[in-house]
Amino acid sequence: MNKKLLSIIAVCSCLTVHGQSNTYLQTNFDSGIPNDFTLIDNDETPVNASVYQKVDLSGSWSANQIDEKGNYAAFSFSRCNYDLPSDNWMITPGIHLNSENAYLRWEAKSVHYDYRENYKVMISTTGTALDSFKELLSIDQESYHWKTHVVSLASYAHQNVHIAFVCTSKKKFILAIDNLYVGDLSDVAFETTDESKRFSGDTGTAPVHGKIRNTGKPVELKKINCITAQDTYSQVYEKVSLQPDEEVEFNFQIPVVVNEVSGYKLEAEMGDGSIYSLCEDSIICSYYPRTLLAEKATANWCNSCPTAIPVSNRLKDRYHDEAIVLEVHAYDPIECTPYLTGISRWLQGYPSFIYNRMKDYVQNSMNNDQVLQEALLAPTTAKIDMQVERSEEDNSLLTIHTQTEFAKAYDNASGLYKLGYAIIEKSVQGVVQKNSSSLLQNGEYYFLPYSIPGDIQVYHNVCREGSTAFKGVESSLPEQIETGTNYDFTHSLTIPEEFVQSDNLFAVAFVMNTLTGVVLNATRSDIPSPVSGIGEPARNGEKRIAVFKNSGTSYNIRFADQAPYTIELISLDGRVVERQTGTAESSVVTVQYPQYKGCYLMKVNQLNFYITQKIMLY
Repeated sequence: MNKKLLSIIAVCSCLTVHGQSNTYLQTNFDSGIPNDFTLIDNDETPVNASVYQKVDLSGSWSANQIDEKGNYAAFSFSRCNYDLPSDNWMITPGIHLNSENAYLRWEAKSVHYDYRENYKVMISTTGTALDSFKELLSIDQESYHWKTHVVSLASYAHQNVHIAFVCTSKKKFILAIDNLYVGDLSDVAFETTDESKRFSGDTGTAPVHGKIRNTGKPVELKKINCITAQDTYSQVYEKVSLQPDEEVEFNFQIPVVVNEVSGYKLEAEMGDGSIYSLCEDSIICSYYPRTLLAEKATANWCNSCPTAIPVSNRLKDRYHDEAIVLEVHAYDPIECTPYLTGISRWLQGYPSFIYNRMKDYVQNSMNNDQVLQEALLAPTTAKIDMQVERSEEDNSLLTIHTQTEFAKAYDNASGLYKLGYAIIEKSVQGVVQKNSSSLLQNGEYYFLPYSIPGDIQVYHNVCREGSTAFKGVESSLPEQIETGTNYDFTHSLTIPEEFVQSDNLFAVAFVMNTLTGVVLNATRSDIPSPVSGIGEPARNGEKRIAVFKNSGTSYNIRFADQAPYTIELISLDGRVVERQTGTAESSVVTVQYPQYKGCYLMKVNQLNFYITQKIMLY
């Protein structure tokens, strides 16, 4: 087995060859915000100093260290004492643009994962009076990771301009701006987004796809090469002229082998033959695609536990829906006792990560991901899919349908292999968190105080129900498990009373070995919101239309009137995928949708009365 794996974050590089000409302004803020910049606190709302540490809060903008390498960036602080938006201005000195090829380029990020910043980039040709500026670009929800922005200034050629960055966030945290440049672009630079799945089943090939964006000078792109250990694959673009801020997609199929890691490199080849490295990554192949289960043991009293939160965020950003990252709280206000009891056999301290509940894959150091690297290589011999319904009559009752398949045969007469379930709350606030983060690699927690207020601290994917999450459900899998056979199972699960009205929940299903505790695979599904009809009030206090489940693929619609009707099946992205019209000659009309699976909306209209209801098809 090839055990070479890259970091949990893809190595996506923006390779830049410097040598700009016509440079009008350039600063990286390492020596502070230049003295000829104008800083204006136009909102005059005091910053909430209690949520910040190790930063200079003396002005609307200030230069602060941003990473462990000693780099600084310009910070604007947006969490204020009043519930009002920020209006913090950082204005450049006057710049004379004597070229039609001038661009504005900068890097920006939101320092806090849960509070993405809003800001505007403004320009004035008459001076620094605020009412003289007009908008160049508006950014809503800036990235948590550094993002490069490029804006043409061609329409301002041969003019004097001032450029302003205006933080407009309301009760967020910190907006960071760095590497500000105004001038002609003469470097080659790309920003690569690799959207490939990191886990593959035994399919022979797996897709590599994503996009590259030009953040440097105009280039003539000839092709993108994907290089593996076996071969080089090329996507030819017929010498596409790629302008600054333009992007192109790439798509490849690379060979994969079960229980091995397939690495690849991406390169951009220009029309003149020059080659620039873009990205390196890998795909892990098993019998079935793996969903990584990462359970984090944490607590609000644990002052070192915030150091694990950036690790959680990196996992989620790296693997997206291929990872389920859960928080298991211990002896604090959001503890789920059955879940904590179940996970305790693996615990060695707080914080820690347990990967796929494998005894050898418990990570206690947040600065070393070697345990994770090893856990990723463990093959899985099972896959599991799940659909979740919420009862119309009792909103606390869930019906969970699972489909499980194995790549190997197992004697399960002793009930060793079982399915288990959990209910998870997506986000929780209101609990104070202790924090002793002292390293810049701890991200936003380096800048947060020892006692983080509950209104800014956000916990993600908190376990709320785990009665079967470790012991499993009896007879959920057969006594003899055959290779390649699909096993259907239906289980009822009750939402704890205090969460019944929440629309902030999802369910997790595990297929596991109850002796070793190892989770072979897992899946998640959102729990439908509490069921309610949305529409006109009924005549005489009665519903004119009602929807009832008939089977997994069919529903009955009860009408009070014999009249024309319209029934629409709507996907969650708003598309009408099925439309049926007719006349209700009896009180009940049955509709069937065997070709669909998952959560949909059903909208029924008759005589100006309508009802819209979530349904589950399986």
